[in-house]
Amino acid sequence: MKTNYLLAAILACSAIGAFVADKSMKTIFALASGGIALYALLRQVI
Repeated sequence: MKTNYLLAAILACSAIGAFVADKSMKTIFALASGGIALYALLRQVI
C-alpha cells in the first residue's frame, strides 16, 4: 500500500471518530487509526 493511502486512512478514521457522538465508537476509530499508524511505521522499518 502506498504511504499516501495509509495517511488518508488515518486521517479518515480520526475525522470520523471526532464527529461520532458515541464514546465506544470514538474508541474503535481511535484504535483503528492507531493500528493503521503502527502498520505504516512497521512497514517503513521492515
